[in-house]
Amino acid sequence: MASVFLSYDHEDAPRAAPIAAALEAHGHSVWWDRQIRGGAEYNNEIESAVENADAVIVLWSAASVRSAWVRDEAGEGRDRGRLVPVLVEQVKPPMGFRQYQTLDFSGWAGGKRIPRLPELLQSIDRVASGPAAAAATAPRAPSVYYRASEPRSASADLAAPT
Repeated sequence: MASVFLSYDHEDAPRAAPIAAALEAHGHSVWWDRQIRGGAEYNNEIESAVENADAVIVLWSAASVRSAWVRDEAGEGRDRGRLVPVLVEQVKPPMGFRQYQTLDFSGWAGGKRIPRLPELLQSIDRVASGPAAAAATAPRAPSVYYRASEPRSASADLAAPT
């Protein structure tokens, strides 16, 4: 199963907790900031967790669209092809995230029953096994290919075009 990074604003913790629990119940490993231990440096912990995640779920709400942390985490997920955006309130995602299909959970008031959970699980599977995952494990080919050509003299390079 996938390792999932859950990005949200602290005001949305009552919505984030049941999502994290549901994902774990379906076999996913979920990282969210409640796992940061005393004495740990936030930047290092969060950066490592986002970089190692197979999917980055971002819960967009009025509070999270204003959060620099959430936007940074979402940007990392987007740039790595791992982003799964979810609306938990009827808000417009920040610029740079509006062109992505967003799951609408805004009608959900929280609680253990998450009506659109199957869509979220399918989205996690898609990004975790999609082109970004294949590219990460595929052998890297040279980015520039050279084709052998006939030797040219230096004077031919200096000749005026005809």
